[in-house]
Amino acid sequence: MNTNEVREDQFIVGNEALSKVIASLNRTLDLNEVLLKCLEAIKIGLDSEASSLMLLDNEKKNLKVSMATGPVKDEILGATIPKGMGIAGWVLDNNEPYISNDIKDDELFYKDLSPSFTTRNIICVPLKNASGDPFGVLQAINKIEGLPFKKEELKIFQTLSMQVSTAIERSKIYEEQEKQLDHKKEYISELHHRLKNSLSVISGLIEFDIDDVQDEKARYLLTFTNSRIRTLAKAHSAQSDGKNEDHIQLDEYIRDIVKNAEKTFDDFDQQITISTDLKPLNLDLNRSILCGLSVNELLLNELSRLLEGDTVSEIKVSLSVSDENNVSLVIESSGSSDDEMPGIKNGKPNSRFIVKSLINKLDGSIEHSVPGQGSKTEISFTL
Repeated sequence: MNTNEVREDQFIVGNEALSKVIASLNRTLDLNEVLLKCLEAIKIGLDSEASSLMLLDNEKKNLKVSMATGPVKDEILGATIPKGMGIAGWVLDNNEPYISNDIKDDELFYKDLSPSFTTRNIICVPLKNASGDPFGVLQAINKIEGLPFKKEELKIFQTLSMQVSTAIERSKIYEEQEKQLDHKKEYISELHHRLKNSLSVISGLIEFDIDDVQDEKARYLLTFTNSRIRTLAKAHSAQSDGKNEDHIQLDEYIRDIVKNAEKTFDDFDQQITISTDLKPLNLDLNRSILCGLSVNELLLNELSRLLEGDTVSEIKVSLSVSDENNVSLVIESSGSSDDEMPGIKNGKPNSRFIVKSLINKLDGSIEHSVPGQGSKTEISFTL
């Protein structure tokens, strides 16, 4: 095989390498990965000693080496040349490719960016945005074995530059969308924080007024209303403190609701023990609120029974998730049996009627049973 045949085979292999990289560029959003693949492809595809990518800085005053390959890659990384200077500056200003196979006699050449590297020849093409405006350049430097860069190599190099330009622009758009998403998350978190504060203020005002209420029924209604407000406030508090903008830990949320219920029981001088067995579950905010309100209503129902003369000594709240992703939320109470089913009592919906309405929004079910002494209410739904 003669020298020309060897060079032709190398050119074919180089083109194949560049083609593979061009295809891979369309599948990545990571800017550093894009640049690295690009420069490695240039070095292999054009059989060059070094390659570099230079981008305009934010002020559009200088071209900066964003990534490089070759013997002095670490030394020149971050180096800059003034916009309009050198071959890279000419390519950027004229938005045209440039090949120079005799640098020492080329008036456009600016200077070597490292004293330990000498440029012999160079091929440089612009990077363009969707509007066709240049924002950087790609360069291959020093053809191995002292060979010249050829015009036929320019076509594949320009094709690569178009794909790289698209990938870089896409990465910039992605990064901007990520920033906007972060701002949105911060806004949503702040919104929930403000809602929590507002609800807490309302709750505090109601609690302040309760002490002056003499009518027992009015005090009873205000206290129950306040408990529901605190339940909502706890959800917004959990969301604003969390890292996930639309999920909270349901088990922790229910634990807070139980503490809230214990305070409500104490307000009515009802001594009762509430225990929990809550398995960890991360759930979206909307369904968590529905679960929380349901648990709160069922606990308030137990308080209602106590105030009406029933005997309840202990309440247990359980949360579990089966292997089939079925969620089970159970409230059990000891003492006298409670066979009340969802319906209307004294012309008004009772607690379980309200809970059933809430659970319907979960596409779940509610079952009430009387296992000997006490009662058991189970809420079920699928994740």
